[in-house]
Amino acid sequence: MTHRAFSFCSSGLKVSAKMGFLRQGKQLHGHVIKLGMYNLQSLQIQLLNVYVKCKDFKHAQRLFGEMPVRNVVAWNTLITGFVDCGFNYKSNLDLGVSYFRRMLSERAGPDDITFNGLFRVCTELNDVEIGRQLHCFLVKSGFDSTCFVGSALVGLYAKFGLIEDARRAFDFVLYKDLVLWNVMVNCYASNSSIKGALGVFNVMRLEGVNGDEFTFSSLLSASCTWGSCEPGKQIHGIVVRKSFDFDVQVASALVDMYAKNGNIGDARKAFDAMSIRNVVSWNTIIVGYGQHGKGIEAINTSQGNVSRTFIS
Repeated sequence: MTHRAFSFCSSGLKVSAKMGFLRQGKQLHGHVIKLGMYNLQSLQIQLLNVYVKCKDFKHAQRLFGEMPVRNVVAWNTLITGFVDCGFNYKSNLDLGVSYFRRMLSERAGPDDITFNGLFRVCTELNDVEIGRQLHCFLVKSGFDSTCFVGSALVGLYAKFGLIEDARRAFDFVLYKDLVLWNVMVNCYASNSSIKGALGVFNVMRLEGVNGDEFTFSSLLSASCTWGSCEPGKQIHGIVVRKSFDFDVQVASALVDMYAKNGNIGDARKAFDAMSIRNVVSWNTIIVGYGQHGKGIEAINTSQGNVSRTFIS
């Protein structure tokens, strides 16, 4: 085996996995065998990744079964591959859980990538009970909860409206990154708790963590259910000071917040202040007018959108 042959196969497999080139991946599989490199674990894992990314799970499972030694990377490649298929491949999601059980029976130690994938499985399967069992296993085994795992777990509980469970999982993580803070803010926001969302945001700022467009969009979304513009106006002030009003996602959320809280005038002002508008921002102001019984304004705005699209 030469270093050049190894590098060629390795690079080719990476490209095949990234681009979804199954036929080329299979050809490289043959070359790996002919060159006597099939027993190299690094190439086996890269081959496994090709089959997984191309959703050829028949060959992926066969290759996995042929591996004499399976490290955590190999297990994670297969398990997360099943997860990434989504709910349209429910049988594959079930296989993800099945392979985790097999992983434990073979005494292969899971890591944060494993648990993140499994919590995403539970979210896709709408099965919070398996998520609870995994959470208990996580705590009992003394596994240090990372931001990566914590974000998936909080997201799972948030989907089922289990805010207290989500908060406990959030508080269990000692060192929180922006993604985890955002997931917790969104947990409160998606469950119509503006007080909770603002509470987390205030603690977040005290910890010296600056929000991003996702943070402010979630806060404004939560403000839509308040029935008053006051919380939204406070967030609007922070958005302007932080210059996030130039972000089309945040600006569209501002329009939506004012419209849903009965202030179509300020919604229009926020819309007019936008330097860039997309389909979401146009639809938001049009729907806002419609909800306030201003059909003529909605039609005029819609026609203005069509005119701009035609001209551009």
